[in-house]
Amino acid sequence: MIWFARILGAGLLAAVWTLLGLMGLWLALFALTPPGWFLAPILAVMAYQMFRRVRRHRAAMLLAYLEQAVTLNLPLPPMLAAAERSESGVLKQRLAAVRIHLECGATIGDALDTVARDLSPRAGTLLVSAERLGRLPPMLRYLLKQDRRKQRRENPDDAVAIGYAAGLLVTMWLVMGGAMIFIVPKLREIFDDFEVALPAMTRQLIGVSQWMTGMSSGQSFPGILLIIAAVVMAMVLAILMRFTPSGRTVCGHLAWYLPVLHGLARDRSLADVCRLVSDATEAGVPLSDALAESSRVEVNPVIRHRLRACAQACEAGAPIADAARTARLPSVMAGLLGTGEASSNVPRAFDFLARYYGNRFNRAYEVLKQAAKPTVILTLALPVAWIALGLFQPLVTLIESVLPMGLL
Repeated sequence: MIWFARILGAGLLAAVWTLLGLMGLWLALFALTPPGWFLAPILAVMAYQMFRRVRRHRAAMLLAYLEQAVTLNLPLPPMLAAAERSESGVLKQRLAAVRIHLECGATIGDALDTVARDLSPRAGTLLVSAERLGRLPPMLRYLLKQDRRKQRRENPDDAVAIGYAAGLLVTMWLVMGGAMIFIVPKLREIFDDFEVALPAMTRQLIGVSQWMTGMSSGQSFPGILLIIAAVVMAMVLAILMRFTPSGRTVCGHLAWYLPVLHGLARDRSLADVCRLVSDATEAGVPLSDALAESSRVEVNPVIRHRLRACAQACEAGAPIADAARTARLPSVMAGLLGTGEASSNVPRAFDFLARYYGNRFNRAYEVLKQAAKPTVILTLALPVAWIALGLFQPLVTLIESVLPMGLL
């Protein structure tokens, strides 16, 4: 009976992998056909989003095991070994690699930085700094709480919206190509017979359709390929900017000087930094050391530079409020820290600032996310309306031209 179950399981596994391989082959062949040229980048984006969610879930599971172990004050290698036996796949390999590094004498931060590639650079540097300051358990709880909040914010309809947008774009391209092949030649013949000029909007639609389908005079390839190439290059550039230190530095400086992204980058960075400094100062770490360590966290580079200047001023003996003003940190931060220092309660001031900037970031992020859906819908509705008017306006023009002749 056991052998029969094993054979059945192996057969089902082989059938699943065969089905996945056939689907991948079908998608590859579909990407070589003209409709797939436009759909392939969109499918790539959807696959990347799915892969990103899987990686984030793996990272959250790894952090959850570590948080449980350090909170209960359990030895980490045996705890991770027990977790290995309850997991499978890539997560089991990650747990085993972290356990081996810990048994070899590495710190948790170094082990995660070396092995756990699923963690974001921001989370990895926060954990490394928190471990150096002796405040690893609170930081693990902080990151897990943020991940749970992000999971609650996720809407399953987002994938449906991406599929709807992809289908609409492909349909638009097919309609324009079909109009150029079947409708436009007949319209031209009819308008030539009645000696009536085509409307300007229809001529623009014909020009764009000819360019996209490669039917313009002197055009060697469809213009849609240029659009696809631009999309692919933008995707590659975005990946390079996200996964390389120099790219993240450039993106951080750009975000700091752009109108909407400035507030998001500032609030997210200050929320993380204030949480780290609050936990460290509450444990008795000197403020200058906590600020210097927080400047190593992977946050906005402008914030890192200003935190470094604030730490140097505090180390030189300046009050925290004056150091914050000298480093050009936000005025509300300087004022509250000055009040906290006067009342000998700096950790609570940083704790309030962490919650303040965290709530500001969550509120702004939610507003932008909810505003993105109608914006995308309206953006896609404009070309649809343009195509519809470009195809129906000739009929109205033809009717108006023949009515005076008494043909109707």
